[in-house]
Amino acid sequence: YLTKTDDGRILKSSTMYIRGKDGTIDYIFSLNYDITGLLTVDNSIRSLISTAEMSGEDRQPRKITHNVNDLLDTLIEQSVQLVGKPVALMSKDDKITAIQYLNDAGAFLITKSGDKVSNFFGISKFTLYSYMDAGKENK
Repeated sequence: YLTKTDDGRILKSSTMYIRGKDGTIDYIFSLNYDITGLLTVDNSIRSLISTAEMSGEDRQPRKITHNVNDLLDTLIEQSVQLVGKPVALMSKDDKITAIQYLNDAGAFLITKSGDKVSNFFGISKFTLYSYMDAGKENK
């Protein structure tokens, strides 16, 4: 556990109670380690490695794409993350949201992307285009 001294230092503390034969506490063994300097270093390192868009510890670094196929895969992953559920559990409105995200991100400027997106979401190309149109009507 952490403790703070009167002069502001932060200590990482561990305490162990040593009990006698009758169960009462006879001794207390405590270790206190001053981590004030380490916390300063920790804050300095965090300021160097964090970005404004990081919202928490679980934020993953963005993947660097080297070709348009990787870019399309990344955009599809992002559309699924946006909706927040796997494709098998998505409703029509969820799929419209995901496909509109892909449309806004320029995914359909990539050759043959319509086929890949249709297959991924388990819909026909006709349905894909109607979902794209439905997304435009909602704007």
